[in-house]
Amino acid sequence: MQSHKEETCVELGMFNAILNRNATADTKSHIVFDDGEEIDIPYCKHPGKFITEGTKLHKMLQWQYINTMIFSDSVYTTRHLNDSTDYLSIRTFDLYDLHLEEVLQWIGDCKAPNMIIDLRNNDGGDVYVLNKLLACFAQKPMNRQRGGYLHVKKQGNFETLRYSENHSNDEIIFQKYKQLEGKPGYYCFDSTLTSCCIMPDSSHQYTGRVYVLTNGNSLSAATIFPAVLVRNRRGVSVGRETGSSYHFITAMEFADIRLPSSLRVIRIPMVKVVFDTTVCERTPWGRGLLPDYELPLSYNEITMGADGETDVMLEYALQLIAEGKYLSDNDPFAEVDAPKNNEVSNTCNCPWWIWVLIALGIIACIAIACRHCVKKTHKR
Repeated sequence: MQSHKEETCVELGMFNAILNRNATADTKSHIVFDDGEEIDIPYCKHPGKFITEGTKLHKMLQWQYINTMIFSDSVYTTRHLNDSTDYLSIRTFDLYDLHLEEVLQWIGDCKAPNMIIDLRNNDGGDVYVLNKLLACFAQKPMNRQRGGYLHVKKQGNFETLRYSENHSNDEIIFQKYKQLEGKPGYYCFDSTLTSCCIMPDSSHQYTGRVYVLTNGNSLSAATIFPAVLVRNRRGVSVGRETGSSYHFITAMEFADIRLPSSLRVIRIPMVKVVFDTTVCERTPWGRGLLPDYELPLSYNEITMGADGETDVMLEYALQLIAEGKYLSDNDPFAEVDAPKNNEVSNTCNCPWWIWVLIALGIIACIAIACRHCVKKTHKR
């Protein structure tokens, strides 16, 4: 995903002295931003540590960890920004039951006409938490995403799991997954795992406008959350393309493998999770969720504005709200969701000859009923 690459390049540039053992005071990173601005980031080397020079460059560290738990002791934050806008920061979807209930209650009690949900640098988490939060924004079933499923190559007996710390190599991990005729592997179509249908939560309901902040490090569930809202025209994404793909990710079940030589543990995802198969201009194949309102990465953002304290992307979202910008007039999914020529609707897709048989059956029933009435009249 392009924004993930760009943000990673900036972050790696900050630590080039660590990556380059021969770094000196003259070692610099040269960065060209989308607006054409260019900067050199100089570094100096000190015994035991590496620091940036300059009056504002240390703010890049603060930008890098914005909306993360490094600078916070909480997994979520709520704020009342102004009379028309409330703010919810979710740093992870791995929420304990107590925290989840607190967030659900806050969403249900929120009366502001606009809500900003901050998912920047959120690396995902529990699909159960994801769906519970999405249900608070569903005013009707959010099910426009289609073709969702989970896929694995085998149900179990993975030879490579002999080095796993959480699975055995003879374990049948995916018992609920079934084969489909003519298709390789095993499949599961559980909507609670694929987020293909989100039903409304009537006890924690928010009906206002929703703006979701995303960047290149909005991953996994933090990609699916705004994707569901965007796909169902229930919110807009603001910022930059997410780091995970819109159409599918690899997640759900993980194998913790301890490498036999180095003894290092690596975590490998085992399930292909397909969220939506719709490919169109709004959701091109192979890309993350593209923002409805893009904010290209700039030097002003990574140094926290002119005063060194401004959250530039958040201010951009507030500007959109002030200007009344929200959903576009045209539904970008209308064409791909429209019934095809041989379809009556998405939920009623029968061949024409079935309708002919049904019609003939109805006519036959009417004829028999009429004939029966005529016989009764003659008898009288």
